[in-house]
Amino acid sequence: MAARIPYVLLINPVAGQGVGRRIGEEIEKALRALGAEYEYLLSSPEGALVSQHPGCAMRQVLVVGGDGTLRGVAEGLKGQPVELVMVPAGRGNDFARTLGLPIGADAETLWKAALTATAPDAERVRCDVWDCNGKIFINGAGFGFEGRVVEKMAGGGRSYLWEAVKRAPRWKPFTADVHSDAGRITAQIENLSLMNGVFAGGGFKLAPRAKLDDAKLDFVMAGAMHPWEKAIYLPLARRGAHLELKGITFRQVNEVRLTTDRVIPWHLDGEKMEPAREFVIRRLERTMTFRRPKGTPVAP
Repeated sequence: MAARIPYVLLINPVAGQGVGRRIGEEIEKALRALGAEYEYLLSSPEGALVSQHPGCAMRQVLVVGGDGTLRGVAEGLKGQPVELVMVPAGRGNDFARTLGLPIGADAETLWKAALTATAPDAERVRCDVWDCNGKIFINGAGFGFEGRVVEKMAGGGRSYLWEAVKRAPRWKPFTADVHSDAGRITAQIENLSLMNGVFAGGGFKLAPRAKLDDAKLDFVMAGAMHPWEKAIYLPLARRGAHLELKGITFRQVNEVRLTTDRVIPWHLDGEKMEPAREFVIRRLERTMTFRRPKGTPVAP
């Protein structure tokens, strides 16, 4: 087995339009000043983490980026028992919100929080890992309207909230057959969220009851809506006050099969996927462990 490396600093330099690189450089300076042994990687975690550090050689990985970067790390680790420290530097940072980490803070605050999370008394948070059509996700999957908004964001959209408000009136619901361990539903659907974390879309509290380690996804389905209903839904979803609205179906599930009447846009952890009509979502028999500073509150 390869010698263990105390830290791997993995940076997505384009995360948050360059914020990731700046924060990563500050963390590297701090590690160097402490005399810590570390390895520095720029993005592309799929394969790089495994090929450069075979045999579980890593002890901790400091991930500087957003939800998409983290999803790539989950793919690249392939189940290796490594503890991760998340340094939020993306556009959405929704998984970091669920962990209770500082969002939008300056580089010094973020790197100090990251180094505190590497301390022996840091808290550990276990997280389930999920699969949709052969692709891993850890925060959430969105089908329909969410997928369309993420598509526009990938094309250079201003913000998730802006694009959601702009696209909502023109989005048409799709018809779907949904099978899960909680039952079967056939309905017209505006959007289906399957959430492991609490937040999506840069702060929308889509799953206020979600827990990262309960082996369940929070199933939040919005049925067909009139334009005025959409205008009410969006601000309520932002606050996490939407689950009791008429037309909202909430369940907790551990496996879902979704078939739609047309090809629909979808995303995993804020990354757009190739549009499709059939989806199988299930939990993998492995977990990930995240470290955070002692006393950090989870998901306000």
